[in-house]
Amino acid sequence: MQRADFICNECEYVTEIKYSLSDGPPEDVICEECEGKMRRVFTAALAIPEWFADDTHNAISKHMENAPRPSGRDKALY
Repeated sequence: MQRADFICNECEYVTEIKYSLSDGPPEDVICEECEGKMRRVFTAALAIPEWFADDTHNAISKHMENAPRPSGRDKALY
């Protein structure tokens, strides 16, 4: 089973909907709170703690400093 987060356009109520991979995510989701239409919200799969963020950025920058770029560009955007 897959999961997707949906948020209400009117009351901003957030809920998680489970669906099968073969069926895909539902097209129309109705809010349980106010009966309004909900839209899918895409969230990050990985949460990096604040205390780790500066070290991570520096480590990636240092690692990518002289790495070959498959696109041929001089600067990597991440």
